[in-house]
Amino acid sequence: MTSSLRAALGLAVVMCAAAGAPLSAQRVNAGEIQHRNNCRVAGQVLTLGQPANRGEWALQYIGSCAEEGGDVILGLWNSPPSSDPELQALYYASIHVADERVFDVALSVGQDPGAPAPLRLAALGTLVTYVRPDMVLSLEGRSRLEGVPPLRWSNVWGTIDHPEFAEGEVSLPPDAYVRTLELVQEFAGDGDAPALLRDSAYWLLGLYDFDR
Repeated sequence: MTSSLRAALGLAVVMCAAAGAPLSAQRVNAGEIQHRNNCRVAGQVLTLGQPANRGEWALQYIGSCAEEGGDVILGLWNSPPSSDPELQALYYASIHVADERVFDVALSVGQDPGAPAPLRLAALGTLVTYVRPDMVLSLEGRSRLEGVPPLRWSNVWGTIDHPEFAEGEVSLPPDAYVRTLELVQEFAGDGDAPALLRDSAYWLLGLYDFDR
């Protein structure tokens, strides 16, 4: 091989390497742009209701939007759904963005005696998963346990091995666990609390040692 040919091949390798880096960067950038666009659309769907046929997708996607997610999910808690599947979806969206603003509104809902018990349980689940990311809530499987004294609701809690949740735009408060534990203990010790909440707290403290 002549020296001129070796030089030409060397130049070609250098040019290919130089061209490869921008292409890779372009792909990453394109992915980030698509994600930002998706977050914008998801936020629009959940705040404005348009396009209406993308509501389910938007609720599933907004949890991956660390910047927009907190504001949008906060708005959803202020006008929450009522059915178990919708509450479960709201819970899932909430726990994927650990944001102080969502924590505060969930705590407020959980403490509100006038709010429906399933909604308060979804709020409690959000708080619990924030401070114990390995614990998750399943509203869809709740049922009465017949023949178990005293009559209780079934265990609505489960565990996961490798939780992956994003930090929201506003970090959780340093006393998040203490405030969550206080609510759990309040439910467990309040004979007037709805049975669904009281029994859920019972499972947390008795089976999962949430207070340890």
